[in-house]
Amino acid sequence: MLESLKANIESEILKISRTEQLGGFVEGFAKVHAAAVRKAELRKAGYAVPDEGSKRDWRQRRKEARERVEVTIGVYQLEELKL
Repeated sequence: MLESLKANIESEILKISRTEQLGGFVEGFAKVHAAAVRKAELRKAGYAVPDEGSKRDWRQRRKEARERVEVTIGVYQLEELKL
C-alpha cells in the first residue's frame, strides 16, 4: 500500500514540476493580457490611455521581442512570437 502511495505521489510531483516550468513562460503573457484588459476597460470608461509602444524606441521593442523568442521550453524552442 505504501509503495502505491509513493508511486502516486511521485507522479504528482513530476506533473507539478513540469507545470511550474511552463508557468514561468506563461507568466509574461498573462501580465500582458491583464494590462491589455485594464487598458480596454479604461478606454471604455472614457479615459485616455497612452499606447506604451509609442514611448519606447522601435529598436528596443525589437530587442525585447527577440529576447522573448529565445525562451526554451524543454526540448521545444519558441521560434517566433507574434502579438
